Amino acid sequence: MRDVALVPLLGRLLNKIGLWKSSPKPLSAKDELWLFTNTAFRSSQNPNQWTAEFVACYFRYNTGDQASCIIASFVQKLGIIESDAAEKIVAERVELFLNLIQPNRTVEVMVDNGKGGNILLGPGGPSGISSNLLPFRDSSYRDGQLVLSAAKLPKGYERFGRGLHGFESITTVFAEPEGWGVISDIDDTIKITHVLNNLEILRHTLELPAQPVPGMPEFYRNVLQPTFNNPVWFYLTASPYNLYPFLSRFLDDFGFPKGTAILRDKSWQDIEEFIITSLTVGTQEYKFDRISKIHEWFPRRKMVLIGDSTQKDPEVYGDAARMWRGWVGAIYIRVVKGVDEVKEKELNSAQRFENAFRGVDRELWTTFEDVQEIMGPLTAVARAGPSGAEGFKRG
Repeated sequence: MRDVALVPLLGRLLNKIGLWKSSPKPLSAKDELWLFTNTAFRSSQNPNQWTAEFVACYFRYNTGDQASCIIASFVQKLGIIESDAAEKIVAERVELFLNLIQPNRTVEVMVDNGKGGNILLGPGGPSGISSNLLPFRDSSYRDGQLVLSAAKLPKGYERFGRGLHGFESITTVFAEPEGWGVISDIDDTIKITHVLNNLEILRHTLELPAQPVPGMPEFYRNVLQPTFNNPVWFYLTASPYNLYPFLSRFLDDFGFPKGTAILRDKSWQDIEEFIITSLTVGTQEYKFDRISKIHEWFPRRKMVLIGDSTQKDPEVYGDAARMWRGWVGAIYIRVVKGVDEVKEKELNSAQRFENAFRGVDRELWTTFEDVQEIMGPLTAVARAGPSGAEGFKRG
């Protein structure tokens, strides 16, 4: 059994260094599929056509189950976790990283339950991820409409007794070119992670139930959503893509507005460190690149950027505001305290924020500890409206 499990891993390594290329293969009954929620936008080449980026992840089902259980049991014996319930959570989350990835997989998806025809996703790359920018056949979808599409699963896909884990279907949010948009960080902006403490990162990622920053779900759902007239939502995180099920459920469980979660293409099976390094290394370049993509999709919308002080959100958002003057309508930075006072002294300093937002209109950015502090500025921004968001020039 161990030798069989090593075959796909060896093939993936040879594929990555160019010594062997396998042909694309359709999803099999022994695979596991994740489809990411996405956002449809009007094509710049054809304004009457909807287009969206379809992201899929392919794994060899259950290949990380035994190892994850061993790790969880070992962690409990060390006294790091104390209950059987916590051990189960650790095993489930560790398995997200240990299941072998399946490169070169493809999958057929029935758009709008077949009403919009079928599309082919893939083949996946060396990380087991495929990303396809594809048009929709139907141009009649409306702004804000949610459309469900589902994968055509091979016979026997459910035979392992796991049933469907909920990620074989994809929800597409349709958004017209104009209006508001929100780009929000996740860790320590809306979800407690304690990024400044490496041990706490691991505990909040692998052991503890996901918990929101107090007041943020209600603020996003009951204030931001109606105030900005149902904006298009993007949740941009430096977390590795293996955490998509965990973070997707977090967003749904706490009632955050439906949107696209953008995660980092990073995996231990890509011979790179993950979790800690994903959250702390190279985040500025990664996030700016993803924001650039959102700008390409929605150059005429006006964006509200929300982040926190623990990483590079101020610097990234400052870069975006300088690059596309007028496209960024407001920036809100949550000041995180009580995790690491030494690091926080510098990260939360006025000088840090002045440097990050140098050249940016002072009225554009606001720092806060409690969301109640930004109610006034937010209302004023929304009242001004997204008008004038067309034809922004780089600064």
